Amino acid sequence: MGPVEDSGIRIKRLIYQAAHRGTREADLLIGTFVRENALKLSENDLVALEHLLTWADHDILTFLFSESTDHTPWHGIQKLLPA
Repeated sequence: MGPVEDSGIRIKRLIYQAAHRGTREADLLIGTFVRENALKLSENDLVALEHLLTWADHDILTFLFSESTDHTPWHGIQKLLPA
């Protein structure tokens, strides 16, 4: 994120990046999650999400479906995942 990017543009960018991953499955799962939850995330969670979106699709999906509950600094994102 650039220093002058406003929060609305930032959220739109994150939604776009999440929904255009490269595989249809990742686009649907990750894109839907970000679209439904981006506005609920704190600043720290948004920074973590930006980092998470730099990962390969396989790594993100492994994280999202992991049974472990110790994903610091991803806790803010993980708490929004369905049980």
